[in-house]
Amino acid sequence: MKKLIACVAALMIGAPGYAQASRVTISDKATYNDALTCYQHYTVAREIARKLEQHPKLSADQAAGFELQAIRARKVMASWSLRLDATAGPRTEAQISADVKRVGTPIITDANLALGGDKAAAQRSATRSAKC
Repeated sequence: MKKLIACVAALMIGAPGYAQASRVTISDKATYNDALTCYQHYTVAREIARKLEQHPKLSADQAAGFELQAIRARKVMASWSLRLDATAGPRTEAQISADVKRVGTPIITDANLALGGDKAAAQRSATRSAKC
């Protein structure tokens, strides 16, 4: 359980604002690749928080904390989705989807490795979180 909590914490380090914030502002300097990476990063963070929220060994307060993290990750993810659309240029939906999968594969791999105790993967996730 401690490994799971540490992984979510590493994924959420850079999440700006609070769960109550209605909008997250993304820099106009963020590129298409930044948007792909950060969108996928927060997608993974949201999924992990949602799974932890349902863990049977958690207290109600702990579950509520993970619920708030999932809500915050969803809001940040939505902002990155808008940035992704804004920077996609002439790419088709199919091309964008392929790019999301391509960029997402190592992010998902790192999250799974970090959950398994891989410190290097956890550090890569924390570095990505700080950037996003």
